[in-house]
Amino acid sequence: HNTTAHYNGYFYAKAEIEAIEKTILTGRVDDFNDILPLYPLIDSVQAKGYDKEIQEAIKMASLAIQRHPNSKWVDDCYILVGKARLYSLDWGNAVQTFKYVNTKGKNLDKRHEAIIYLAHTFVEHQEYNNAEAAFDFLKKEKLSKTNRKKFHLEQAHYYQLREDYDNMVRNLTAAVPLLTRKDRPGRVYFIIGQVYQKLGFESEAFNFYKECISTNPEYEVDFYARLYMAQVAEISRNRDIASARKSFKKLLKDSKNKDFRDKIYYEMGVFERKQKNLDEAIANYNLSIREGTSKQIDGQAYLKLGEIYYDTLRNFQLSQAYYDSAVSALPTTYANYKTIQARQKVLNEFVQNLNTISWQDSLLVMAK
Repeated sequence: HNTTAHYNGYFYAKAEIEAIEKTILTGRVDDFNDILPLYPLIDSVQAKGYDKEIQEAIKMASLAIQRHPNSKWVDDCYILVGKARLYSLDWGNAVQTFKYVNTKGKNLDKRHEAIIYLAHTFVEHQEYNNAEAAFDFLKKEKLSKTNRKKFHLEQAHYYQLREDYDNMVRNLTAAVPLLTRKDRPGRVYFIIGQVYQKLGFESEAFNFYKECISTNPEYEVDFYARLYMAQVAEISRNRDIASARKSFKKLLKDSKNKDFRDKIYYEMGVFERKQKNLDEAIANYNLSIREGTSKQIDGQAYLKLGEIYYDTLRNFQLSQAYYDSAVSALPTTYANYKTIQARQKVLNEFVQNLNTISWQDSLLVMAK
């Protein structure tokens, strides 16, 4: 019964679930301007495309449960059924399935695994109080190495959605020693680097970007890790500044980075602004816009130019023009979009009055 359940129903159901997970991963579009998500978004439109695989997975796992009720693979099959329901956005049945494994399961590790997936279901469905209750229960349990890793990654995912980056990075660093090659550790290291960079711990960010590159991740992750490494390099001497600039230029010369030139120039602008080289920063932001292939990067460059002319150079007419362009280019979901839009409206009114005063002064001079 163990052999037949394992190599028939469970085997084929698992293959279908893995195919679904691959489809979800392939459909993911990463936005490297923000901290990458640990788990891809489960999209309702995409879910319709793998409905056949969902039904097949549930069918095969259910057959193994019905025909071999005393085998040791029953709990595993129920977890596959729960995952199938989770991926098809059937929240209620997914919750019931994982709860069933927790209460009726014979294998303690599988019961813990079911609670981890239960927490994931709650998080995806934005039932955060229930997710917290599941996490609190798991904290008191003695988890296997694999479940401890899943628990920390799941908590990190939860804290990312709640924008609690301190707790997010704590859970990610706790998961690091438990990662295997199958977990694509390079991506996790990159995300940790992004979080540390956001929190202002640039030396830690540098170390994790370096770790990311050492794992030979997919090309895009590798590129952004090298780009952000140059950005967070600890600058203490002129030689370091020259070295960082050399890194940026090396990335620009690489023909494989042709589609990323706008992002490289943007990061060069950020770097030069940190060094108080405003002329260089402005030039690089403008090159980023000129090379632009991404509307969002254009919007970010416009915003940075608007900030420089507003906060430092006090040229409100130019600042207003750049803020107008930024608001047009940036998506409404961009961080602090409403604050940016509010400043744009104030600048529009202020510049209009400035222009009126300037025009009237000119007329008075002419009249005299």
